[in-house]
Amino acid sequence: MQRQTGSELNEIDILDSCVYVDRSNFQANKAINVIREIIKMRSEVWMMIYPEGRRYNPEHLDVIEKSKEFAKSKNVEPYRHHLVPRVRGFQLLMDHLSQYVDAVYDVTVVYADADGRPLDHRRRVPQLTNWLPDQHTFHIHITRIPIHAMPKEPSQLQSWLFNRFRIKDK
Repeated sequence: MQRQTGSELNEIDILDSCVYVDRSNFQANKAINVIREIIKMRSEVWMMIYPEGRRYNPEHLDVIEKSKEFAKSKNVEPYRHHLVPRVRGFQLLMDHLSQYVDAVYDVTVVYADADGRPLDHRRRVPQLTNWLPDQHTFHIHITRIPIHAMPKEPSQLQSWLFNRFRIKDK
């Protein structure tokens, strides 16, 4: 399969068993159709979602400012190390897939310097291809949340997601 990047991606695209969503042109009905196709496959799948949309990069001041504006609109204190997550895609997954999954896994990755100390949040996170050859360290924290413990109602799910990011931000 030929890889697509950037503007070549449609609003929602399945590529190498991944679903890519263009947040600026998100169309829920297309996402729901993709989810239905996944359900029809009846095979075990892992779904990963990055509700913050991209990695925090201190060089992208416009993105950080938009994140702060979004936080203000939701009465949420902006995070120090993360962008504020958007709940719409996560809510869609929960609405359509929760009966097919056992749990949600909250994964946090912390990049460290050569001595194992977490990187300063004011520095850009390195690309993985540059990171691994130098044998640097990164820490992964995984929390398993049983699906029955997840909130169902949209405003509660949004609060839950904001709280998970508050925990990540510490």
